[in-house]
Amino acid sequence: MSEETLPVMPPAPAASGFDRGRMQISLLFPEESLQHLSREDAARCQALLGHGEVYGVWETSEAMIGGRRLADYEKRVGLRDRINAFIPKDIEPSAELDILLDEASLQLTRYALLLRLAPCGMRRAKGRPLDATVVLNRVYSEVPPILARAITRKLAAANPAATGLLVHLIAEDVTEFQKARSRRNELDRMRMMMEMGLWHDVPPKNDITRTTNPRGVRETPAPVEESSEYQPISDDYLESMGPRVLWVVEELGPNLIHLLEAIPELLAGSARHGKPVPGRNVVGSTTGAMIRLANYFEQNVWRDSNGVPLVAPSFPLKIGDAYGFAKNCNVYEWPPRTLAHVHNLSVTLQAAHLWIALLAMAGRDSEVQTLKRDCVSWDRNCKQYVKGKTYKLSPLLAGEERDWPAPEALVLALGQQRRLVEAWERIAPVWPKKTKRPDFTVIEGDHLWAVDAR
Repeated sequence: MSEETLPVMPPAPAASGFDRGRMQISLLFPEESLQHLSREDAARCQALLGHGEVYGVWETSEAMIGGRRLADYEKRVGLRDRINAFIPKDIEPSAELDILLDEASLQLTRYALLLRLAPCGMRRAKGRPLDATVVLNRVYSEVPPILARAITRKLAAANPAATGLLVHLIAEDVTEFQKARSRRNELDRMRMMMEMGLWHDVPPKNDITRTTNPRGVRETPAPVEESSEYQPISDDYLESMGPRVLWVVEELGPNLIHLLEAIPELLAGSARHGKPVPGRNVVGSTTGAMIRLANYFEQNVWRDSNGVPLVAPSFPLKIGDAYGFAKNCNVYEWPPRTLAHVHNLSVTLQAAHLWIALLAMAGRDSEVQTLKRDCVSWDRNCKQYVKGKTYKLSPLLAGEERDWPAPEALVLALGQQRRLVEAWERIAPVWPKKTKRPDFTVIEGDHLWAVDAR
């Protein structure tokens, strides 16, 4: 074969900065030595790895995890305090407990360093070290309860000075920890690293050599913990909130919309000298606006759907100084009489519209936010629908168009919301700038929802 026909070998991929640093640390602290590190060596290795220079405090920077926001308790985890949080409250503080907490803190530091440097990954990450996010979860949530239970068992043991912590766990402890998949994985990982010669302190294996009489009484299996993160809305909540939201939408809403549609004229009339400047925002006088607003309430009586004068609702409704600027203010004052009341009631009315939309459509908040002002339409079957986008039912990143069946309450809420946001688009340019409440801001476009800039 001539030189011209020889295959060209691609260059080896360059190691990342973290990989090069890990290789340099491995020269100082070989993988098999991490399980026996002293406090000083563990602190030095942790600092070289970038997880903080304070022994017993495991630090994780947001740069390590791709810039994702971390809570303060995630950035700095005090290992000793975290383990102590799982110690049963009936165990009194003692010198023996302090010694074991120090030992457990060192064990957790060694284990975290091993996860970051040794090929301890399983399944998809098999044969690779774990990234900073996974290690943070193990250090904060998964391993401390196991170590705390081991401390409890060692305190009750006949020889608490014996070497190791996890070896003092009993079969019932192992069975309990294996119910949760994440902790079961950690127990399996510890045994895997023991077989690799990288870890020595592991819980005992359950005895599988014993046999049971197949004709005997069957043991009741231990209940498996199931996730219950998303629970249905309770009937008590709907029974309490439903009438309140409907009162805001059906009784208060039409009256408030009428006032909002009249406010631009009221505020424009309170401008300096009573003459708005053409082509410019009308910055009205707060005092003049208050006087005209009081005149409006004298000339226009708010009434409910039965034509009866509208009285305060039977439930507490904050319309007063919700921002805390005024002192000695009755936040439940009724009837409304100030610009602050108008602003706060507008926020409440939009929240009621949004509550009905989320409940009736059962969509995500991002889907409800995409609704436009002309979203309600009639189909050929003489039924009303709400046109919008769905994301959770679509494989497309941009989502797909969808029609939601619209009950009467939803149609009323969305139609009234359109009038609300359009009214505030006309109010915003003439809203008195000297009021201590932020504007109910709006964005140009065909959006349906306004933003309360608190």
